[in-house]
Amino acid sequence: MHVDGQAVRSCSLPVEGAAGMKVTTIEALCVLGFAGLVLGFHLAGCGTAMAAGGNAGAAPLINSWIRIGPDGVVTILCNTSEIGQGTSSSIPQIVAEELEVRWQDVRVAAAPVEPAYYNKATGNSYAVFGSMGVRGQFDVLRTVGAAAREMLIAAAAEGWGVPRPECAARDGRILHAASGRSAGYGDLAERAARQTPPAGPPLKPRGEWRLIGKDLPRLEALPSLSLE
Repeated sequence: MHVDGQAVRSCSLPVEGAAGMKVTTIEALCVLGFAGLVLGFHLAGCGTAMAAGGNAGAAPLINSWIRIGPDGVVTILCNTSEIGQGTSSSIPQIVAEELEVRWQDVRVAAAPVEPAYYNKATGNSYAVFGSMGVRGQFDVLRTVGAAAREMLIAAAAEGWGVPRPECAARDGRILHAASGRSAGYGDLAERAARQTPPAGPPLKPRGEWRLIGKDLPRLEALPSLSLE
């Protein structure tokens, strides 16, 4: 890997030693063709579907894993390196399920290499092995999406002055059936980002899953093949 243009053995460099520096990995050079920027913030995830993590910050940060732009495009951070195993699609797929967003509106970006994104199932590391990217943090990722969904619902209810239970999320919009009103996630993102994240947000029953377990277009496939 290269750190600020200098060749460094990745196994010998602590994460803290690369904070704030421009890091280029072999995968970035040979597969994705981008140089990732290691960012030094705690809060916080192709073709046009995959972007470097440093470029996703223009959209409001709903929680540490999700950014939603004014156009309703949802960028989900991924904390595993994509080496062909498909986690750049499966991780967003899990989050997007609970978030109640359309798959065509989802993008993926690399999460900063920081403790906030470490996978506890791999011993609090950013490692990639044993299918732990999905198997080891399945419920965590679902909770991330559910929390963001509840924050968007709360933002809409607050703006409309209606009770929270009267609102529901569907396909990237919040609906208020009683009045017929609806608002897109892009319109609600800034207000939602100011909401207090809920503790223990409700998760969707398995029978209501529309994305998890489904055969969906992979976000990273086309860029990987076309070297974008």
